[in-house]
Amino acid sequence: MNKKIFLFPVASLLLLAGCRADEQPDAGGLVPLSLSATVEDDAGAATRAGTAVNNSFASGDAFYAYFPSDVRVGSTTSASNTTFSYNGSAWSPGTQPYFNAGTTSATVHAYYGKSGGSSGTQVTNSTTSFSVATDQSGDANYKASDLMYATTTVQKSSPTASLSFSHRMSKILVTANIGAGITNIQSVKIVGGYRTINISTPQSCTLGTSLSDANSSTNITMWSGTSTSAVNCAALIPPQTINGNFLQIVTDKGTATYSLSSKQFETGKSYQLTITVNAAAIGTTVAITGWTGTGNATVNPSVEVYRQAVDLGLPSGTKWANMNVGASSPTDYGMYFMWGDVAGHPGVKDGNDNATDGFSFDWANYKWTTDNGSSFTKYTGSDYTTLQSADDAATANWGSPWRMPTAAELAELYRTNPNYNPDYDFYSDAGSKTKIDGYTWTWCDGSDTQYMGSSVAGYIITNTSSNAHIFLPAAGYRYATYVYYQGSDGFFWSSTLYSDYPLFAWYLYFNSDYAYVRNFRRYYGFTVRPVQ
Repeated sequence: MNKKIFLFPVASLLLLAGCRADEQPDAGGLVPLSLSATVEDDAGAATRAGTAVNNSFASGDAFYAYFPSDVRVGSTTSASNTTFSYNGSAWSPGTQPYFNAGTTSATVHAYYGKSGGSSGTQVTNSTTSFSVATDQSGDANYKASDLMYATTTVQKSSPTASLSFSHRMSKILVTANIGAGITNIQSVKIVGGYRTINISTPQSCTLGTSLSDANSSTNITMWSGTSTSAVNCAALIPPQTINGNFLQIVTDKGTATYSLSSKQFETGKSYQLTITVNAAAIGTTVAITGWTGTGNATVNPSVEVYRQAVDLGLPSGTKWANMNVGASSPTDYGMYFMWGDVAGHPGVKDGNDNATDGFSFDWANYKWTTDNGSSFTKYTGSDYTTLQSADDAATANWGSPWRMPTAAELAELYRTNPNYNPDYDFYSDAGSKTKIDGYTWTWCDGSDTQYMGSSVAGYIITNTSSNAHIFLPAAGYRYATYVYYQGSDGFFWSSTLYSDYPLFAWYLYFNSDYAYVRNFRRYYGFTVRPVQ
């Protein structure tokens, strides 16, 4: 059963079993101690969560109490301890504590929590380190991870006193909302920081500065399941400063990772994080910024472009971008470019395939010719065979180290196609026309939501071992003032000139039936997929 989260816990006054202050001592002169317990609520920042609205503890909860040598616990006459258990309405000590004869006051130390979770080790006055549970998706492990400490001095003349428990951990509250392209959320995990902290002064439960058991190797599960709506969850971590990856949200479309920059989490404080998980964040690391103090941080990936270099495990080591130049997501077509021009143009068209911006892709608008392609002022076949950075649409628009792929890199990507046909690989020479195994090309026909919930046609290219993948949308092309073949064909420029006939440059083409690498006129408007 999932735990209920209360941002403002109600401190509960829970009477522990024992005699009232006006009762008489027993025949041996021993006066029983009577205690009550509260949980501190630091302006709503306390970390406690329970299963009942009006009760901060639940049936079965227990805390360990340590008494000095002048208190007798049952038949013991020296320094003793006992565990108090809650039955849902009252606390009862495992063994009744008493004032010994001649004792006027006694100091009690109390500890709540189990290191490692509900089946772990009870915290006592001699505990030297504490670990939160790795799975806090259930109420028992979550509450066991809430290390709390209380101390008070009880007077024999008035042997009823209150234990006020204070929190030693930090509380993380996450609300994960489903955004564009996501169907369901499957888990929320803390993946950064540490789970274990030393207790430098055990009897006062004072935390030290030594941290261990990094979350990066163990993780802390905040929530697990399948939800098509918002997920609200919480976890407890030792107070610490986290720099780097912090949180992962697993969805049906993949995993989104969120990072922090030297964010400090303090003892006894709670921190709220609200995230809208969009498909644009899948496979990327999103930086959480502006999270100050103990307030709320809201992360909305839909308002930003998340460019990622995807390592497909190719022999060359080339990493492919997860989206086109000018795109706002992996399924967006992006902009259309003449070869060697860095000013892109959109693919928006009317019902007659007319581009709404009115720009014409033709020799008259091509910057490197003055006579309709009969000769060129740059990239003549004798000066440069590869686009310079200033003329590379990827570098000019995204910055270095992004660049357009070479024709050899396009050919390498094509060779991962299980249906690779060397006769259609017009760039590679005979010695390099070898199919690369271990990949799938999955065609999305645009009639469903096969990729990221978007009805966009194209290929998902996947490394079957690592599951690393990219999506190449079938964006069509622009010619003159028209937009053609959107949703059925893809055209992607390389940075390589066809030096034997510099009227042309190399590109990758595909449709649902086949693909090839060949060359075509430089003024056509094709899309650009950057590489590193």
